[in-house]
Amino acid sequence: MPTNGGSLGLTRLMSDLEELLSESRGSVERRLGSTLETVRADRLVLFGAGNVCRDALRLLAAHGIRPLAVLDDTLAKQGTRIEGVPILPVADRPADTTAIVTVHNPRHHHPSSVARLGGNVLSFMHLPWLLSGSDFLHATNPLSYFEHSDEIAVLYDGLEDERSRQCLVEQLAFRVRLDWSCLKTDPDPYFPDDVPLPLSQPVSFIDAGAYDGDTLAMFAARAARPRAAIAIEPDPKNFVVMERFAADLPFQVQCLNVAVGAEKGALTFRATGDMSASFDAGGNITVPVTTLTELMAALPYDPLYVKFDIEGAERSVLDASVDVLRTRRPALAVSVYHAPFEIFEIPNLLRALGYKVWLRNHGIDGADLVAYAI
Repeated sequence: MPTNGGSLGLTRLMSDLEELLSESRGSVERRLGSTLETVRADRLVLFGAGNVCRDALRLLAAHGIRPLAVLDDTLAKQGTRIEGVPILPVADRPADTTAIVTVHNPRHHHPSSVARLGGNVLSFMHLPWLLSGSDFLHATNPLSYFEHSDEIAVLYDGLEDERSRQCLVEQLAFRVRLDWSCLKTDPDPYFPDDVPLPLSQPVSFIDAGAYDGDTLAMFAARAARPRAAIAIEPDPKNFVVMERFAADLPFQVQCLNVAVGAEKGALTFRATGDMSASFDAGGNITVPVTTLTELMAALPYDPLYVKFDIEGAERSVLDASVDVLRTRRPALAVSVYHAPFEIFEIPNLLRALGYKVWLRNHGIDGADLVAYAI
C-alpha cells in the first residue's frame, strides 16, 4: 500500500484507498448478490436506444439473454427495433421488469434516470456484475480491481497532487461499489487551471477525436498564443461541422477526416454524426488510419500539446509512439475511461516514460476521466 504522507488530507486518502482495496471477497460477493437478487434474466428492459444499448444487447445475447424491450423517448425510434428488440415509449415499460440504463453521454446522470424510471433500475455499469467474466466499457467485476492493488498503489504514490489522488480513490470507489455519490467532477475539460499545461507561450495542438470542434474552441480561448493545430475526426458528419468551425479560427488548422491508431491502415467505423460515433467491426463506413508519429511530424512546432479521446485505442497508440514521445516530449491529455484498467495502466505507462501525471474527472457516470502528462 502507499507509504507517502504529509497532510491530513493525504493520510485520509491513503486510509480510504487501503480500506477500499482490502475489502474481503465475501463482502464484495454479498454486495453483488444483494444488488442482483431481484433481477430476472427473462424480465429485463433497457433504457436508451443508442450505441451503448446496441453493444449491451449484443453482450446479453452472447449470454443467451434477450430483453423484452428497449425504452426510448425519441418518437422516431418508437415502434422500430434495435438488434431485433422492440423500442417502446417509457410509459409502456412492462410490469415487474428490471430496467438497465444504457445512456452514456456527458449530459446524462444515472441517478436522474433512476428517479424517473422508478423501482428496479440498474446501470450498464452493472452488466459485468450480472454477466460473469464480461467487461463493458469501463465497468468490470469489482473483484478484478483487487487483483491489481499493487499497480494502483504505485500510481497513487506517483500522482502529482492531492486532487489526482482523490480522483483515483473516487473513481475506484465508484467502480467497486457503483455508488454515484462517490464521484466529483472537475471543471475545464482538457484545459484545467491547476495542471501546468504549456498554454502561456506559442503552442501547437493536436486534437485527436475533435468531434464538432468543441475542444478546438477551448484551445483557441485558453491558449495565450495558439500557433497551429491538427484536428482529427473520423465521423463524416461531425467532421463537416468541425471543419466549418475551424475555418474561422485565427490560426492555422489542418482538418483530417481520419482515425488515429497504432499503425496505418483502415478501420470500420459506426458513423452517427453525434457523440456516440465509435469504432465497430460492424460499422457502416471504413476510415483511413494515421499514426501519432505521423501527426507529430506534420506539426513540428514546440511546445506541442496532444489531446486524444480515441474510443479505446489510447493504450495501443501510446505503445506504438514510445520513441517519438521520448524524443519530442509533448504535453498530453489522454482519456483513460474506455476500458476498466486504463485508469492505472495508462498513467503508469506515462510515468515510466518520464512524465509527471495528473488525473481529473470531467464527466459523470465515470466517463471523461483524463490523465494529463507533462
